[in-house]
Amino acid sequence: MMSRSKLRRRTLGAAEPLESRLALAVTVVSPLADITAPASATSQTISVAGRFNDTAVTGSVVQFATNAVSPNDRFFVELFDQAGPSRTRTTPLTVANFLGYVDRGDYTNTIIHRSARTLTNDPFVVQGGGFRAPTVASNLPGGVPPTIAARPPVANEPGNTNVRGTIAMAKVGSDPNSATNQWFVNLGDNSANLDFQNGGFTAFGRVLGGGMTAVDAMAAVPTYDFGSPFDDLPLRNAPATLPSGYVVQPSQYVTLPSIRRVGELVYTVTSSDPALVTATFVGPSGSTDLRLEHAPGRSGTAVITVRAASVFDPTDFKEDQFTVVREAAPFRPLFAVGAEIGPASVPVVRLVDSATGVVLAQATAFEPAFRGGVRVALGDVDADGTAELIAGSGPGRVGEIRVFRQQTSGSTIILTEMPAYRTLPFGTAYTGGVEVSVGDLDGDRREDLVAAMSRGGGTVSAFRSVNAADPIENTPYRTFTPFNARFDGGATVTVADVGTFSQGRLTNAAVADGRMEIVVGSGAGMRSTVLVYDVSATPRIVSTILPFPVQQVGGVAVSAGRLNADTIDDIVVAAGRGGGAVTRVYNGRADQAASATLVTSTAFAGLARPNAPVFMAPIDLDGDGKIDRFYATQGDAGGSQGVLHVATSGARVGAFGSLQGPLRIAAFRRFARA
Repeated sequence: MMSRSKLRRRTLGAAEPLESRLALAVTVVSPLADITAPASATSQTISVAGRFNDTAVTGSVVQFATNAVSPNDRFFVELFDQAGPSRTRTTPLTVANFLGYVDRGDYTNTIIHRSARTLTNDPFVVQGGGFRAPTVASNLPGGVPPTIAARPPVANEPGNTNVRGTIAMAKVGSDPNSATNQWFVNLGDNSANLDFQNGGFTAFGRVLGGGMTAVDAMAAVPTYDFGSPFDDLPLRNAPATLPSGYVVQPSQYVTLPSIRRVGELVYTVTSSDPALVTATFVGPSGSTDLRLEHAPGRSGTAVITVRAASVFDPTDFKEDQFTVVREAAPFRPLFAVGAEIGPASVPVVRLVDSATGVVLAQATAFEPAFRGGVRVALGDVDADGTAELIAGSGPGRVGEIRVFRQQTSGSTIILTEMPAYRTLPFGTAYTGGVEVSVGDLDGDRREDLVAAMSRGGGTVSAFRSVNAADPIENTPYRTFTPFNARFDGGATVTVADVGTFSQGRLTNAAVADGRMEIVVGSGAGMRSTVLVYDVSATPRIVSTILPFPVQQVGGVAVSAGRLNADTIDDIVVAAGRGGGAVTRVYNGRADQAASATLVTSTAFAGLARPNAPVFMAPIDLDGDGKIDRFYATQGDAGGSQGVLHVATSGARVGAFGSLQGPLRIAAFRRFARA
């Protein structure tokens, strides 16, 4: 490699402080537009390129990393490839030459091989670009650091003044057009000398912001004379006087781990509702590609805030906001039925269109020979926006929950089991049957599984649904026994959002908080009782309903939905065996549930076997979250009445007669989100 000539040192006038902080200059050029995302959208990428600008920077920007003080020291240089402040002319050839070395990685792990001072000992220049950082210890001048291969020289482009904070190219003496790979940063005002020496030295960039602090730190490292070109070599942590044959360690060099292009702006982004829309910039620092990920099954509005900050001054920034409106998926009212216990029962579950009564899909939930019946629920346990059918086994086998996903094949829906969701809520020894429900208990916007013992003590266990390979946690989120320890008649279960609670205490009876409470109905053998438990902490009873006379001990079935004008779920209680098929809807507000009956119905009165247990599903036909109708079935020992339609007044108004046999029933709800 040709050696670079020594730049003549002189004591010159006052330095021009290019590195002083520039006026705040980041601006919004073009505001970001609001976005409407359809329910089917999963993700999208938008570009913010050209939306912001740093008016103080017009040229390409390069980041220099240095170890002068710490491994994280860095400074930024704007190159003069575009017209702008602090330059007289552009230097396109020199910039292209310099960026060629940068882009090829030639300046990765290089050293400052020269830190020169003037004749009066004032800082002059720091110079690099010629040598790589050694990887092994060596003595100098014998063990010379490896050189960087020089490319063809570039034509001189003088005209910009060599003041403090400018970067310029080193050259061979008496050859103005000899610059190749070596560069230097002016530590002082060297214009009177370097603007004219050897045809003028090409200043092709300037240090931005407070970057000269890092450059000055490099210049402050003590220097040692190992002979040209290392007669001003800075070394860190070296003795003041070097003994003969001193071995220089790799860590003692002032190194530049990287010199790389960066954008003039650094972008960050936040979402007001990351559970609805997450926003991230993808790619390297300074990337302008903004990625929006839409949570499946959710609708609503999120405000996205994009911040563009100066790459060299994070206090200089501008923000712009836009909204993302996620449309709701078209609501399809669905209900599910499962065969109830009986000698002719087969463990089949069916998914039914609530508007037409058409069976959309069916599946065998458990082994075909099982006759213990199937309890059903519908809910979106995997947060994909589509309801899953949850099946709980009746008595006579190990109590188990299985989950079935809707899959489409053309116009056909197929129920396919999701084996990862299989759950034994009460262990391998329990065979008394499992009641099931589903709802968001912990406020994470994923619907969780709730199980109750159909027989025995009626223990309730809730299991969180999580986004993992094993999506149902093995340890119950909450577990409790709702009734007297000596009671062995089991329980039924549902979920409802009946207010705002904290640590088992009601804080606002009029506002739903998005965390479902667990509603438990007593099985046969005790006075009909409904208990509402807050499970935000240790389960605690927050409401008690005694729906029927004291002598009625045949148990109750429970369900829930919004019936009246408030936003609180109301509680539906249906009589068990011997109860005359009476159903009642109670105001769900925790401060009114014990006394406020909204609707009473005897839909099966006058029909065969009116004293069979009743199961009632609140039906939302239009997706507004409110009950439009009730669908009722009879359980074991019931007649073949099909699925009766009950108006919100309590009157029987129709039936789906094709759905025969003793049945369990549950409907899909579109839960309101707090």
